[in-house]
Amino acid sequence: MANITDLKIVTDPNKAPPKYSPITQTHDSREDADLWKDGFLSRRVTRYLCVSYQDSDQVLCDLAVCNGPMDVPDQFTIIETTCDTQEKALKKKQLAVKMQRKSEATSAINDIILLGKQKRPPAGYAVIGEFNSFTLCVKNGPVEQQKSQSQQQRGAGVQQINVQPQRPPPSRQPSKIRDPLSGIPFELSRRWGGNASSEAATIGGFNLNEIVIKSPEQIEAEYAYRFSLERQVCEQSLMEG
Repeated sequence: MANITDLKIVTDPNKAPPKYSPITQTHDSREDADLWKDGFLSRRVTRYLCVSYQDSDQVLCDLAVCNGPMDVPDQFTIIETTCDTQEKALKKKQLAVKMQRKSEATSAINDIILLGKQKRPPAGYAVIGEFNSFTLCVKNGPVEQQKSQSQQQRGAGVQQINVQPQRPPPSRQPSKIRDPLSGIPFELSRRWGGNASSEAATIGGFNLNEIVIKSPEQIEAEYAYRFSLERQVCEQSLMEG
């Protein structure tokens, strides 16, 4: 998880600075995380925390909830005003931050949450203090050191050396299927008259070369049967009956 590099307080979450994330809900009960919490009869005033993870040479190392300027620990700075309206940041207690350069810090805050009902922090979190009915908790982690320009260039050079053009995989040519009958001439068997110079082929004693091909009209004229005798017999039977 990245280190938090800045913390601000705003009156309106929609007016948070660019690349800042407002904390609008409690971690446990998902209720409104307004740190001011006015009474019902007074003018609506709201305050929300905003965190930033932008790359910076400084990180947020610690937080402190203070009762006043005399209660601020050494190397801590109070957030006195809101960043969007320059109004008083908090009503009673004050929030102080400890910022350090990355090269000097041994740990930094990676996450900030507010608990609305629970008092015991989740695993990995530590309690900083309370605002109204909220419990402020943080999660610490190691400091992510910035790479120097020479390290970045060296890393880019290594990437350029390691990256080698890849040859495209050899394309597979579709295999040609050989026709098993390729090269074999198509000829009728000599038995069926495949060789014109040979003796005329016969089937069951019939000479195939003597077969005469007739048209449908010729076949109809030769084999037509008119049923005239049958008609005559039927008519005569009806007359006798």
